[in-house]
Amino acid sequence: MSFSIKNGIAALFILSTGFLYAQDNPLPTEHMIIIKPYSPTLSDASKIKQIPALDDSLTNAKIQPEYSMVAVPVASTFVPEKGKAATVKTGPSQFLYDNYAVLGFGNYTSILGELYSNLQLNDFQNISLSLTHNSTQGGIDDVLLDNKYYDTKLGVNFSSNDQYYSWGLNFDAEHQLTNWYGIEKFMAPSAVNMIDPQQSYYSVSLGGNIEYYDGLFDKAELTYRRFGDAYGSGENHLRFAPEMSIPVGDQNISLNLFADYVGGSFERNFNFDQKLKYRNLNVGAHPSLTMNAEDFSLDLGAEVVYAMDMENDDSDFFIYPKVKASYQFADGYFVPYAGVDGGLEQNTYYGFAHENPFVSPTLFISPTSHVFNAYLGAMGKFTENVGYNFKASYGKDENKAFFLSNPIIIGTDENYQHGNSFRIVYDDLITMGIHGELSAAVNEDFRLRLNASYFSYETDKQQEAWNLPELKASLNGNYQIAEKWSVGADLFFVGERKELETMRSGIVAPSTITLESYFDVNLEVGYQFNDQLSAFLKGNNLLGENYERWNNFQVLGTQIMGGVTYKFDW
Repeated sequence: MSFSIKNGIAALFILSTGFLYAQDNPLPTEHMIIIKPYSPTLSDASKIKQIPALDDSLTNAKIQPEYSMVAVPVASTFVPEKGKAATVKTGPSQFLYDNYAVLGFGNYTSILGELYSNLQLNDFQNISLSLTHNSTQGGIDDVLLDNKYYDTKLGVNFSSNDQYYSWGLNFDAEHQLTNWYGIEKFMAPSAVNMIDPQQSYYSVSLGGNIEYYDGLFDKAELTYRRFGDAYGSGENHLRFAPEMSIPVGDQNISLNLFADYVGGSFERNFNFDQKLKYRNLNVGAHPSLTMNAEDFSLDLGAEVVYAMDMENDDSDFFIYPKVKASYQFADGYFVPYAGVDGGLEQNTYYGFAHENPFVSPTLFISPTSHVFNAYLGAMGKFTENVGYNFKASYGKDENKAFFLSNPIIIGTDENYQHGNSFRIVYDDLITMGIHGELSAAVNEDFRLRLNASYFSYETDKQQEAWNLPELKASLNGNYQIAEKWSVGADLFFVGERKELETMRSGIVAPSTITLESYFDVNLEVGYQFNDQLSAFLKGNNLLGENYERWNNFQVLGTQIMGGVTYKFDW
């Protein structure tokens, strides 16, 4: 019995299994006379499952510096001896293990634990489990309140691969604890003792996906997440996103559909004991047509979205451009490109709390419209080992979300109303940016990546583009010193940002302040004892500066952590 994918485009779950039998029946030897030459048609061609992205090789990855200890398992790389005139010596191939465990300890009573296990059920199915824990008991200099932190995550994934399709299920859970410790130092001890700064976040998500290898239907994803906190806030986020390819003439049109719903509530707003609710639904479609010549690539598309604010009985319709083009010169040494992009971003409490865990549980949640972002640039390589990517951009956002410090409320009983939390404000924003990136593979053991971005902002109603830096830069490198030794470095620079304070050192009138720029240096050294056991030593914020990532929230000083990684099979 055979299974036809073209007759099962809409199927999201497979309810029966097909078997394909073949019989060994050799053809007799004879002369064959071709009456009609073969004329290929579009349906005879196998569908390309992935179109290479324009900037895969030199993508400007957004890097958000983290200031708690996070260990990365040491790379386990075998380096063969160089060839000699008489013989070429090589060591045994490394054995790949399905499981690994990481355990690390550091100052500030920091603990890192990580476990990953993959179990192959049969030739077509496997299940994986991941568990991570990262914590510190705090101890930031001159901070009056508790500033401990921990984050624990659990993930379970099941995947199945068949001849015609693959599908999977996943479950994720997370518990994060943080503290609103960013109060002013002039507060009286009696007032400080009344504050319980602890906040906890909880998250549980379920998801499923299916992908077909042939036919019009490509794949579909369905995810649901429940997010909440210790103050009774709750959020539901449901997203369904199917993708398909439709043949039109000699071309294929990709059609991505989505339905994105987020709804939740907070027990009160910041100033009044009045419950806040939000329910936002975005439904959209993104058709696109890709045309490739020998050296030229053009992607023509657009996104249409119907957005509904169900809580306020309001709706709107959006059309966004999605066009990009590139041309390759001199075998990829120079590739100019240009494009314009846009879309409707579904903002969530989950997203805001993960970007800034010190937000108050009193937020107004609304989507952001990225009206357009036009860019012009060039990428390529100076030599075979040195690549580059330079780009200039100009974009407009409507209802852009900014983090802004909450004011101090005298005599309050709420733990987040002492100038130690953040709210969300929205405004229209125009951004002009210049970005540059260099990447170098000096040799097989030494790799570097440097990127820098400069931005100029223009707001509509707000005085400043709050908490957005004008300059960001980073340097990342990895060096395999010897067969068993490796070293990695991550250096970050973030420029000045603007903030608004209602009270600072006794000043009641609102005032705009400037948060100082900061430079963060992080290094890691690894040693591999054997194929299974390795050790690492990490240093974060090695300059020891207690700079402010957010207003009044200093980070930990120099952090040192050591640990081991062990790979194994059950």
